[in-house]
Formats: sequence, structure tokens, C-alpha cells
Amino acid sequence: MSSAQAAKQTRLRRLPLSPVVVVMLLLTALCLHLVCGNNLGFSGLYRSIENVLSELSQPLREMGTFICCLLQNMNTRLNAFISSLGENAYRHLLSFLKALH
Repeated sequence: MSSAQAAKQTRLRRLPLSPVVVVMLLLTALCLHLVCGNNLGFSGLYRSIENVLSELSQPLREMGTFICCLLQNMNTRLNAFISSLGENAYRHLLSFLKALH
């Protein structure tokens, strides 16, 4: 066997498992569970997939909560700044109008 044929066989054996394939397999298992239920014995598999997805999504939920709190804090500070800026501008305008009279 030549080295080119050996390299080709090695490439064929090591097909990468892309994230798209993994997601498609998970969705297929979910659909089979929803359609067939316990008749095919997928309830344990469905629970396992649900646990894995819950574990994977937990950091995303925590990051989303952190970003939401951060944005709410920035919104509160920005509102306070704009309010104080408006009050200062109103005071300056009032003192200017009093000076004109």
C-alpha cells in the first residue's frame, strides 16, 4: 500500500464530529422521544441529554444574569447623571433669567 493510500484511509477513519452533527443528533433524539415516548426506551436518553444541556447552558445563564445586572446598574447611574445635569442646567437658566430682570 502506498503512502498516499494510507493517508487517505487515515483521513477517512478520522472524520471530525462537527457541532452541527452533535446538535442534529440531539434534536433527533428529542423528536424521537416526543413522538414515541417510552415505547422506544428513550426516556433515560432524554433525561441524560436534558441534564447535559442544562449543565452546558448554566454558564450562559449566569453570564446573562451578570450582564443584565450590569446594564441595570449602568442605566441607574446614567439616569441619575442626566437628572443632575438637567437640574444644574435648570438652575443656571433660572439664575440667568433672574439676572436679566
